[in-house]
Amino acid sequence: MSYKSWKDIKPQEGKQALAFSLLGKVDFMLWGGSRFGGKSELLSMIPLPFYGDPEFRAVYFRRTFSEIMQSSGLWDKAQSMYPLFKGKGLPSSMTWKFPSGAQVQYRHMQYEQDKESYRGSGQTLIAFDEINKFSQEQVTFLMTCLRSKAQTDSFMVGTLNPDPDSWCLPWVEFYLDEKGLPDADKVGVIRHFVVKEDEVIFGPSEEWFLENHRDAVFVTLPSGEETYTRPKTFTFVFFNIFDNPLGLSQNTAYLSELNNLPDHERDTQLYGNWYSRPKGASLWRREWVFGEDDTKVKRVSDIPLDCKRYRAWDKGYTEVSKENPSANYTAASPEILKDPQGFYWLIGNYAPSSFDPDQRDKKESERIYGRFRHLAGARDNLILAQAQYDGEDTTTVLTKDNASGITDHTYTLAKLVENGVRVVSDKTPNNTADKKLKDFQPFCNACSNGLVYIVPDSFPNKATMELYLKELENFDPDKKSSTSRRDDWVDATSSAFNTACEKKVVSIPTFSTVPHNSLSASLLESRGF
Repeated sequence: MSYKSWKDIKPQEGKQALAFSLLGKVDFMLWGGSRFGGKSELLSMIPLPFYGDPEFRAVYFRRTFSEIMQSSGLWDKAQSMYPLFKGKGLPSSMTWKFPSGAQVQYRHMQYEQDKESYRGSGQTLIAFDEINKFSQEQVTFLMTCLRSKAQTDSFMVGTLNPDPDSWCLPWVEFYLDEKGLPDADKVGVIRHFVVKEDEVIFGPSEEWFLENHRDAVFVTLPSGEETYTRPKTFTFVFFNIFDNPLGLSQNTAYLSELNNLPDHERDTQLYGNWYSRPKGASLWRREWVFGEDDTKVKRVSDIPLDCKRYRAWDKGYTEVSKENPSANYTAASPEILKDPQGFYWLIGNYAPSSFDPDQRDKKESERIYGRFRHLAGARDNLILAQAQYDGEDTTTVLTKDNASGITDHTYTLAKLVENGVRVVSDKTPNNTADKKLKDFQPFCNACSNGLVYIVPDSFPNKATMELYLKELENFDPDKKSSTSRRDDWVDATSSAFNTACEKKVVSIPTFSTVPHNSLSASLLESRGF
């Protein structure tokens, strides 16, 4: 949006004005909801009431640098506003400076460990555009940087859109009705919270914490004396397209575009429904394995004896780097068990070492297990570690890629075989949309017909299970795998299930006494690989 005068730059009446009135009065605010609600525009306006304060310091975050500089991104929005307040942009340092000395910086925080760069810094405002793309650990860590000599109290603001699997949902759930839609009676209601040992505890007031969580608000000093620490304040303000009449008047067709979206996308992007999940386009639905009100959920103690066990791998070939931040994962399916009655069981049972390096700094309860990004050598060591963790009763299934991956397949197979792992090859690659769909469909059919159970307590944590389920739900064979929409677990699950469905599975004998180099490609081919 372009402005002719500084007088034109102000929040619109209603929820935008409400959100602006709380600046400096609430420690942490989330602004979210549907598309085109004016969240990012309003986010860029925040420094302007304080531009005359020489001590005002703000830092804006996007996950990657390119997102900052993209068309209509944060830098562009500042360019349309700040010069009208005599602000000077310095692209070389990604900073805006005002004559008073007030400053606004733009930074990215792509990797989990990047948060450490800000340890000890002090800010008046910390703002996240699309805060749900960051981790909760990054956000709560940056809260320790909310301090400055400015005339206003320091505060944090983040924008976001509805996502039922985001860490942000527990923060906003109080503000939603039973259907997942924003509750108009709770908009802007101020709550209190504390972060204790990475757990967030919410409460209605300071008094409530004193009565119910006194240990969370008192710190014992080395001298033995207790000192009180005030709970922080939080609120959520929902914006939708109707809260942005100025923007809507300049793009009247956008409302129609949102209204014509598929049901799930319309629910989230127009109405701001936090509980909505894709259905029609979704080939797979979690209710098929959970049952109504979780009636089908099983426990590890329920698993029958004499099951045939399979775990398949979808292999990646690289590790993540600044040059390749979206490297493909090597993903292990859950163990798929086939019991004597012909039912199938989804068992997590992931090895403690089966997580990506970028998960190392997270708590065990929040790490994602069962996938990682490594070069071939380290990757195969982790595949072997998982196979040994599974035990000799589990068959490891390796996808045999097309010509470019045959050599890699041979070496991985040889490493497993020489260490006594039972291995079979899924010979057909999952590298086309039609093939991916064809391979995934039998698993979907079995689930929809009630033949598949899930065992949640077999997964190392809820975070891993939820991300696995989300990937299955979001799979769309017509869309390419991307950072936000991956299909590594889909391919691995298809491979494991289809192998389990085969009437005959050839097991590989132990070759632990045979040197690795002697397991030639011809030998492996002679055994059906």
